Amino acid sequence: MKKDIIKLFSEEYNLNFDYYNNKFEKLYEDEFQRDKCIRVVAIIDDKIIGFQSYFYWPYKCNSKNYNSYQSGNSIVSKKFRGKGIFGLLLNKIEEIIIKKDIDFLIGFPVRESIGSFKRKNWTNSFNLKWYARLISLNPTIFIKKKKISLNNTKSCFNLKNNGLFTINNTPSFELYRSLLSNESKYHVFKEKEIIVEFCCKLSIRNKIISELIIGNIQFNKFDEEILKRAFNDLIKKIKASKSINIISFAISENNKLFNSILRINKFKLLKKKIFFIYKSYKNIDLKDILIFRADIDTW
Repeated sequence: MKKDIIKLFSEEYNLNFDYYNNKFEKLYEDEFQRDKCIRVVAIIDDKIIGFQSYFYWPYKCNSKNYNSYQSGNSIVSKKFRGKGIFGLLLNKIEEIIIKKDIDFLIGFPVRESIGSFKRKNWTNSFNLKWYARLISLNPTIFIKKKKISLNNTKSCFNLKNNGLFTINNTPSFELYRSLLSNESKYHVFKEKEIIVEFCCKLSIRNKIISELIIGNIQFNKFDEEILKRAFNDLIKKIKASKSINIISFAISENNKLFNSILRINKFKLLKKKIFFIYKSYKNIDLKDILIFRADIDTW
C-alpha cells in the first residue's frame, strides 16, 4: 500500500513523489522503527482514502522506561473529509493497545485536527509555548552567510529527569533520529562536573530572517545558576558569529524549570504555540512530562 499512501501525501502537500518516498522509508522502515511502528489505513472500494500512524517514541521517568508512541502523519483524502473517517482511524488504535502493551500515546496535532482527538478522549491540558530572544535587526546577516561554530555530533548522555517524564535518548534512538534529520548542531557548556548541551537548528524565515531554534537541552544535573550561564554562553557565541537575527525556544508550559532562566536571558513569550495531546493507559499521569521542540518527529 506504500505507493498509494505516498501518492496521497504527495498530492495533498505538492511534494515530489521520490522525495517523500525516501522520507517515508527513513521514518517507518528503519531497523529501529520497522517492527514497532503502527500504520493504519482507511480503504473504500480498494482505494486508500486515509492514513494514520504511531511511531515508537520512548520516554522514561527516573529509572523506568515506557513503551510510548507518538501520533503523526495523519491524512484523509479531500473527497472523504467530514464523513468521520479520521475518527474511525483514531478508534483503531484501541484494538492495538493491549497487543502492543502501550503505556501512553502523545501527539502534536494541527488546529484543524485537535477537535477530533479530543472527541476520542485524548487530553489537551497544556501545550508548548514559544519564547524568542532578539539578537540583531541587521537584515544583511543572512546575505553574509557566516557560519556558527557549533558541534556536528551529540554528546552521549541523557537528561537527568528528576521525576519528570523525558524522551529516552538511547544510542539506537539517537541514530534513528539522526538519519531522519542531520541538520542539528550542538553547543556544550561545562562548569565543575555539570555538562549542559543545546541541540539547535538554523531556520530562514521570509528568506531574510536568520533564526536559531533551540530544539532541546540536555544536562547531567539540574543547576539553575549554571543553566543561566550556559544560556548566556550560547548567546555570546551567537552574537560573535554575527549570523543570527533571533534565537527561539519551545517548551511544554506545564513545567516551570526554565522560567527564570529564560527571563534573565531576555527571552520573551510569544503568542504562537504547539498543541500537545496525550492518551494515557495503566493509570500513568503525564502532568510532569517535559517536552522540547526537538522531541517532535518533525524536528
